[in-house]
Amino acid sequence: MVEFNLNRSYSQEELEKLTLGSILNTFKLSDVPKLRPEHFEDTRNQAIFEIMLDLEETKQAIDEVKIAKILKHRGVRQEGVHYLEKLKMYKTNNGSLKKLADLLQGRYLQRRMRA
Repeated sequence: MVEFNLNRSYSQEELEKLTLGSILNTFKLSDVPKLRPEHFEDTRNQAIFEIMLDLEETKQAIDEVKIAKILKHRGVRQEGVHYLEKLKMYKTNNGSLKKLADLLQGRYLQRRMRA
């Protein structure tokens, strides 16, 4: 299990996994209202977050079973579904999810400024 520590610097990959894993473990997006799919670099993570947003918008619970079913319906191979299961190993303490989202947004803005 990988847990978020404010005193540590994270790679983009770790930061994205921690964010998605934390959402999967808390079942809600209300702590990260400004987070958008484009804030994620990894296209797998973008797709998963888009599904989370769709579920939230339609007032459905955000859980890995529903997300996996949608991924399969969209033609994502089995490896993608296994990736989703691994994300649950990444988590944060309550209150740190907003910090993770802020870090992701900041890195996205930095990438945009360099482009």
